[in-house]
Amino acid sequence: ASDEPDARAEAGRQAVRALAFDPANARAQQTLVEVVTRPLARVPAEARETAAATQAEGNATLSRWYANGLGLVCLAFTAMFAAMGVRDPWTFAGMLGSAAAAVGVLLWAARGGRRVVALHTLGFCLICATNLLLSRWASSWIIVPISMFINAVSLNFYASARDRTIRTALAMAVVMLPIVLDEAHLFAPSYLVEPDRLIIYARLASFPTWLPWILGGASAVMLFIGGFFLTRLLDRLAELELRVHAQAWMLRQVITSR
Repeated sequence: ASDEPDARAEAGRQAVRALAFDPANARAQQTLVEVVTRPLARVPAEARETAAATQAEGNATLSRWYANGLGLVCLAFTAMFAAMGVRDPWTFAGMLGSAAAAVGVLLWAARGGRRVVALHTLGFCLICATNLLLSRWASSWIIVPISMFINAVSLNFYASARDRTIRTALAMAVVMLPIVLDEAHLFAPSYLVEPDRLIIYARLASFPTWLPWILGGASAVMLFIGGFFLTRLLDRLAELELRVHAQAWMLRQVITSR
């Protein structure tokens, strides 16, 4: 009757002993299936440690894939800004530096170990800094929201509830802080709102005539990368769920008499 792990384990042991004497005992069969397949109200510490080890392994794999993808995006943006003509070299250098540091931190996290979560948080903070500086190019309304959404969702997959809350708040701040600073007139404005138009100033790099292709292509690439990572993560979840149901089915076939 108890839902405590120890009591459930003892019920399972007694059911196994009962089945040893009477393999067709329906009550023992039902008890053993229920003990194994019904979720626990309180997860034992040993099970939590095993789950944490599995999550750490998943975090390391995510870090490796994400660092490679982020590195390719950084190279593409570097080439793009070089072709357009950089107008603010210091901001550009800071953006590249924080992006490169984020790639390095995520590659370090890919090695695994106990610091994976902390390294993910540090890498996410560096990504936030990169996007803050990127907002000086085309404001925080075009590329930055898509970028922060993809980064927040992807890097939050294996995170705890506390870490997810912190990273989501940081992502929201990256989108809103440039607008607050612009409206407070603390820096040269990155946009101007008029009754019939929205003007975006090219503070970081010049706007070429092929800017619509750049914005559309960059958004499409980021969505593709984000969709690729999310698809892999969702496939992983579906695989784990299917494995649980398959194990429960196999248990029923093994212990249930026909």
